[in-house]
Amino acid sequence: MEIVCEAIDAAAVLREFAVCAPDVTIIDLQRPPGEGWRTVKTLRMKFPSCAIVVLTTYPGEGDGVGNGVPPTELPKTASGVEVIAAVRRGAQPSRP
Repeated sequence: MEIVCEAIDAAAVLREFAVCAPDVTIIDLQRPPGEGWRTVKTLRMKFPSCAIVVLTTYPGEGDGVGNGVPPTELPKTASGVEVIAAVRRGAQPSRP
């Protein structure tokens, strides 16, 4: 497992995603406020099969974030082990 890029805001996420083509993207839906949702929806439009893990404070917040493969949702309190497990599941080649 390797981190291939990092981004500080929505514009950087979209720019880096297009360049790095990560197997899995981890996005905080609340930071900056509102940008997480817009970023996930835009990724879904541009890269419908991308694997996304969303970090959230509110259960169910990641439901219905657009077309494609539903994101994996984790609470912000998830342990490192839980985050790694979610990333590994997202990177499975069985994704459409």
